[in-house]
Amino acid sequence: MTCFSNLKELMRFSKTQDKVFLYGAGMVGRAFLRYCKKLKNSYDEKMNLSGFFVSSPIDDIAWIDGLPVYVFPEYCGRHSKENAFIVITVREGIQKQIESMLEQAGWDHYTLLTGEMAREILWEQEREIHSLHSRINRLEESFIRMIPKPSINLSYHLSDACNLNCKGCWHFAPLAEEGCPDVSEFEGDIIRLAEIMEGEVTLVSLFGGEPLLNKEAYRYPYLIKKYLPDAQIELLTNGLLLPKQTELFWKSMHDNDVVIEWTRYPVSDEWNAGIEQVLKENHVEYRIFNGGEEKSLSHIVLDINAMGNNGQKGRNDARWQWLHCFRAGDCVQLKGHKLYPCTTAANAHLLKEHFGLDIRLSELDGIDIYKARNREEILTFLAKPIPFCRYCNVQGESYGHKWSVSKKELSEWT
Repeated sequence: MTCFSNLKELMRFSKTQDKVFLYGAGMVGRAFLRYCKKLKNSYDEKMNLSGFFVSSPIDDIAWIDGLPVYVFPEYCGRHSKENAFIVITVREGIQKQIESMLEQAGWDHYTLLTGEMAREILWEQEREIHSLHSRINRLEESFIRMIPKPSINLSYHLSDACNLNCKGCWHFAPLAEEGCPDVSEFEGDIIRLAEIMEGEVTLVSLFGGEPLLNKEAYRYPYLIKKYLPDAQIELLTNGLLLPKQTELFWKSMHDNDVVIEWTRYPVSDEWNAGIEQVLKENHVEYRIFNGGEEKSLSHIVLDINAMGNNGQKGRNDARWQWLHCFRAGDCVQLKGHKLYPCTTAANAHLLKEHFGLDIRLSELDGIDIYKARNREEILTFLAKPIPFCRYCNVQGESYGHKWSVSKKELSEWT
């Protein structure tokens, strides 16, 4: 018997043999076979696997994973030992039994797959299975993302600007000038959406920026409830201006069943306690967006200067980026009479204008709700990549960064 201290030594030696048989076609043997097959994708010399050995027939199974299965006593009776090497791939409890059978047959050119080696192979297999399941789940999510939804959730900025200005804000709020949209313009858009979507708007989220910078924030829920009575309404806020709101605001929250989605930022424990007390005193429904966890930041990455083979900036495959982006189609924003499938594309003009960037913002990044012919056209548009996706680098995004205020540096978004 030949002994090896680790799998690397065993594999190196096995590649030098004319024939290699695996004695044992159970879980360990099959896992070892899959481990060996990984070598097929390398430039290294392949192992010459010739088949499985078993002590007795396995329900007439003649092949396993592409290798023939031989009953060892019968094989020995018909073939010479040649330069064939056997790796015993059975559990430790019956290895001695197999060794005894090999010795009786005069076969001493073999080795044992030790318990440590078997555990390493099985762990590797489990890791690969987990990786495969993860990939399947991602593919399933990507496939679902490409199927138009029956209705939409949409968001609307009551203000592009913010009074907190988080570093790397997805909406580019630190780069926005103060100012608020026209309420009558919003009403016209909601009337049009109610008509063309045939009422199939499930949720309207009012945010920004910071929505409470808009002095008329209380008016918007009434318009939503009037034209989209079945839609849920949320107002997403950092809460800093909640203590300053008037009775008109709180009445609107009650009248229109608005849920206040409060993100608790690390401004100070005293401030946060005061904000939550105001919410409780006014008896409104509210949720804390980040729960009890400390607020952290994520870093989206835009490849604004990446040059493709055609000389056009933005070289990434828009389809790939779309399929792997959790925001795609799930962060629909209404802005300038258009629906955008993500907030990044809807507000990228702020980045372009502030830094004077040479990036192309296409008319095809959003769909005009007044030019769209029907609900199906809108839903189909929101389930497909847009030209702006080519600037995104989803695989480069990172999360869990310590919260801080923006310095308005381009590196926060690239």
